[in-house]
Amino acid sequence: MKLLISDNFWADLYHRLDNCKKEVCMQFMTFEGDATGLKLADKLITLSKKGVKVRVIIDCFTDIYVSDTLYTKPQVKEEVEATKKMMADMTEAGIELKRTRPFGFLWVKILARNHKKIVVIDDYAYLGGINISDHNKAWFDFMIGINNQKNIESIKNDFDATFSGKEINSSENGVYTTKKLKEKYFELIKNAKEEIIISSPYVLDRSLLKVLETKKDIRKEVYTLKQNNIGIVNIISPYLLEKIPKTATDIYFFKQFSHAKFLLIDRKYLLIGSSNFNEHSFSLMQEIGLVIEDKEFIDDFYKRIIGEFEFEKPQAAKSNLLSNWVNFMTTYFLWLNSKIICPKVLK
Repeated sequence: MKLLISDNFWADLYHRLDNCKKEVCMQFMTFEGDATGLKLADKLITLSKKGVKVRVIIDCFTDIYVSDTLYTKPQVKEEVEATKKMMADMTEAGIELKRTRPFGFLWVKILARNHKKIVVIDDYAYLGGINISDHNKAWFDFMIGINNQKNIESIKNDFDATFSGKEINSSENGVYTTKKLKEKYFELIKNAKEEIIISSPYVLDRSLLKVLETKKDIRKEVYTLKQNNIGIVNIISPYLLEKIPKTATDIYFFKQFSHAKFLLIDRKYLLIGSSNFNEHSFSLMQEIGLVIEDKEFIDDFYKRIIGEFEFEKPQAAKSNLLSNWVNFMTTYFLWLNSKIICPKVLK
């Protein structure tokens, strides 16, 4: 098992692709027709033409949002068209391409995305938070390289289910998906004895506050962003930045844009994967995660992700009427989507 941070992942990925003999399976929420996406697509096309079985799953989110920008904006018009052509070229080259989560009538299911990031190359796999685009490549993020065959079997089973049009909730060989992932997240926190460390750029919502309030007598740390690429989270933040310190939790801001997502419990259990660990992920998204219990790996992970970086402590925050109102409305809107608008999203 290897921790592959940012550029290290890309180097490792292309090394594995260069030596691929049989099969490539890839799943991402976004796969964009920019330099990063086109380079990977060209590699997959080359492999397909050589007789390697290549299957790719891309969520429909890529159709409407590229370079963190809505597809109707003039500045991304060329990239939108390049993304369409890239997918067409992949299909023409013999790559089996499937799309997940159409938006439905009037885009009612726009929030219900398949958020997984999976790569399987022959007998090796990757899980983590990296999507395929230039701006994602520029962020601080990581993937875990996995050679445990039982882990890989479970990851591949989930990929195969999604590829066949099924959405499953599974918990086997340390791999957890969707509902089972949510259950495992809260189980790990409930059983924490000494320390809880949570990292996610989008973790600041009311579900986090509830979690922290339940564990009053242990060390708690949250690593997130001062400003991120989702405007509504930035509006919500003042409310939570005022409330969270009252739970005896320390908050730290990454000084660079971080997309890193993980839960670390007592330096013994590490949960990584696609989930943002917020109400949106838990109620509407299809997610996948892996629980790691290798002490040597966890110690190295902590050192390289937390120990080697400088973080900024937030100043005392005070909520405002807008932040309070948006918090309430966001919670209600997510509940409405998960229970009424998209009742079949989580099965």
